[in-house]
Amino acid sequence: MLTQSLAICEYLDEIHPEPPLLPPEPVARARVRAFAQAIAAEIHAVQNLKVMNRVKALGHDQAVANAWAHDTIAEGLAACEALLHDQEGPFCFGAVPGLADIALVPQLYNARRFGVDLAAMPRLLAADAACLALPAFAAAAPERQPDAE
Repeated sequence: MLTQSLAICEYLDEIHPEPPLLPPEPVARARVRAFAQAIAAEIHAVQNLKVMNRVKALGHDQAVANAWAHDTIAEGLAACEALLHDQEGPFCFGAVPGLADIALVPQLYNARRFGVDLAAMPRLLAADAACLALPAFAAAAPERQPDAE
């Protein structure tokens, strides 16, 4: 059994190297990994269901838990937007989607769910739109899954 989204993505990249999820240059690879890990470790990790339930277990109501998630996502995505300040292309790090985009799209879904204002994040929104125009990303949308509620 494999766990952790980024580890699974890198495993899949290793067994199915085309198209690659990471660029060939070491510095570019590190920048993509840093972006994806910012989402996985600094945003998602502290606003996931387990943490939200812990906030409520500490005596706070759903509104406080939602505010926690909202603020965590907003602050984290603002940092991610800054990481892309010098990047071009429709996707996070260029002309093709990669690991950063795979991490970004579901986090933007969560951001919208928690009412985060994304207007000041044009690079993130552009990458998201480019991804969602692709059949694989569209098919992976939560509402298109068999167990969607």
